[in-house]
Amino acid sequence: MPVGAYIDTHLQNIFRSPSNTIGAIVRGFKPATTKRINEIHATPRLHFWQRNFYDRIIRSDKELDNIREYIFNNVLKWAYESQHENLDNL
Repeated sequence: MPVGAYIDTHLQNIFRSPSNTIGAIVRGFKPATTKRINEIHATPRLHFWQRNFYDRIIRSDKELDNIREYIFNNVLKWAYESQHENLDNL
C-alpha cells in the first residue's frame, strides 16, 4: 500500500471525516492534535497551527527531496536566527 494511501486511510479512521478531502482531514487533525498537546503540557487554549495550509501534490522523488531539504534547512535557519536575534539589539 502506498504511504499516502495508508496515511489517508489511517487518518479517516481516526477523525471520521464524512468527506475524503485533504481539507476535511486537516480540519479534523488540527483540533485533535492541539487538544492532545494542550492536555499533555497543561496549556489550555494555546494554538499551535497556522490558520491555513498549503497543499501540493508531490509528483516525483526529486520534488520530494527538494521539499525535505527546504524543510530541514528552514528549521536550521529558524534556529540560527532565533539564537542570534538578541545580537542585533546590542
